[in-house]
Amino acid sequence: PVHARARGGGLVAVSGERIELDRAKILSVGRPAIAAFLQKLNVYKATADVEAGAGMYGAYSAVPPDLMALRQAVLDQKQPRKLFVQPVMALDDAAGVTYKDYPSSAEGMVQSFVERFAAGGPLGDLVDHLARCGQLPFPAA
Repeated sequence: PVHARARGGGLVAVSGERIELDRAKILSVGRPAIAAFLQKLNVYKATADVEAGAGMYGAYSAVPPDLMALRQAVLDQKQPRKLFVQPVMALDDAAGVTYKDYPSSAEGMVQSFVERFAAGGPLGDLVDHLARCGQLPFPAA
């Protein structure tokens, strides 16, 4: 696998819970390792070789026994995925432009979407227009 090739070439060194990358070997060791990986992956995809592709995935995703403690340390530090929630800006007769921010959560994302596309929201007129033209794949509420 590519990680074994990169480790064998001295690009990556693992000791305990510390991973060191030799930046001087990125082009000489890392680039050929990634090129070989991508070439093999592309061949499996282009030929629709599901069996070989699944075997490759299994080999690359398997954690060697000597790195299990490091894997657990990484998982212990794992944080939830950060969400970018788009704020809603709209024209307001009194204030000019209003800006509303939402929490970075699934609930905030849904609320932002609802308020942006709801009737009276900044894009509500667009949704109404598309509904009248028959351009929506669903009925507008």
